[in-house]
Amino acid sequence: MKRMTVVAVTKMQSGVCIAGISESGNWVRPVREVGGALDISCLVTSARSPIRCFDTAEFDLVYPKPDPPHVEDWVANFPIGRVAHTLSEAERTAFLSEHADSSRLTLFDSFKCSLCLVQPENIDGLIFKRNPVSGKFEARLVFTAQGRQYVGDGNTRGIPCTDLKLRALGRRLLAEGQVKVYSKGLLDKSLGDRKVFLALGRTRLFEGRYWPMVIGFHIIPDYDAQINYDDL
Repeated sequence: MKRMTVVAVTKMQSGVCIAGISESGNWVRPVREVGGALDISCLVTSARSPIRCFDTAEFDLVYPKPDPPHVEDWVANFPIGRVAHTLSEAERTAFLSEHADSSRLTLFDSFKCSLCLVQPENIDGLIFKRNPVSGKFEARLVFTAQGRQYVGDGNTRGIPCTDLKLRALGRRLLAEGQVKVYSKGLLDKSLGDRKVFLALGRTRLFEGRYWPMVIGFHIIPDYDAQINYDDL
């Protein structure tokens, strides 16, 4: 068993995903040897509680299985082991500050890795949307990091944000509406002196591309949102 501090618990197209940083400082994405994407049961620890961001937990990592650009993949056995520690607010600040890495963002942008952590200069927009016909919910983020604005691709503004906690917050804020957009000014006012860190990830190959996602949206001091695991 190896310990890893979780920085992303996220919804994927076909299931869920977990990613974190090991005690040696390496990024790890636990995957199954066979059977495709992780399902909800994989988020449950041996103590039958859901794993959360900033839990330092024991993972049964068997062997690395790099699949470029997903060079961080490790085949793992589930369930996740015990949570040895949950980082306090001060510990979160120190951990995120230590592991935010502009050089890794360069590797991420050139498809040489698929996970990184950044402290953006600006959060330029946050969009929550619900399709009135299908009921599908989306969260998207526009941000600036290392002088580059990440606005998304195609006709839809923003990078998809699959962080379970932010999605839960968005559902609450959206209420019965269909679209809610927070501009940069509104975010500045609401965040105040809070520090923001983003964990970024890339999808598996889809429509010929490895699409970027925001897989961890971390604010210090933190915000409150209750995740409904029956409606991610």
